[in-house]
Amino acid sequence: MKRRLSIATCSPYPFPCEPPWRWQTPVLQAALKYNDSVYDALYSALAIEHRCDFATADRALANKSQGVFPFIVHLSAIKP
Repeated sequence: MKRRLSIATCSPYPFPCEPPWRWQTPVLQAALKYNDSVYDALYSALAIEHRCDFATADRALANKSQGVFPFIVHLSAIKP
């Protein structure tokens, strides 16, 4: 029986990895639409995909995202 190799099975990380091209188009579209960097748009897309909050030290990003993406919060909003 042949074993199929994928990015996830070859990864040194203990969590699933996804091919970057899967995110290419939606992330670029979001970066352009919301005037964000591709870097910030990628993390936003991952938070949407995994249905989790996105905590950032970037206060400007957190402030401008509040109306559109309420799951993006500044680190100061997190209570220990």
